[in-house]
Amino acid sequence: MQNQKGFTLIELMIVVAIIGILAAIALPAYQNYTVRAQVTEGIGMAAAARSTVSENLIVGNALNCTGVEAGTIGNTTIACTEDEDNPAIVATVDTSQGDVAVTYTATMVGGGVEWECTSIATDHKFVPASCRNVAAP
Repeated sequence: MQNQKGFTLIELMIVVAIIGILAAIALPAYQNYTVRAQVTEGIGMAAAARSTVSENLIVGNALNCTGVEAGTIGNTTIACTEDEDNPAIVATVDTSQGDVAVTYTATMVGGGVEWECTSIATDHKFVPASCRNVAAP
């Protein structure tokens, strides 16, 4: 009698089913992770604009967006809104899941500047927890 070696058909079917289940869970999670990474990169690009606006507010420059390089860098678009009391910076990131916008609004507090981060409710799973309050669309 010859001893058979190898896997049975049922064993191979079980392995294929397990790989299918793992792929069904892992692919959407990876896609969300990729979008979150892109949004985080866009927020990092907005940090330079926030620093410039903060400096303008502290020194009393009438034009708060002076020195801010608004425009598109990679897949991130930075915009600065002039407002005497509360200037805002909007970082809009073009992702595979659509555009994700994060808005930073400045407020003078004492001798410094405080920033409030907001996003639209549909973008909450892609933005940091500190930005998950609802802003007007």
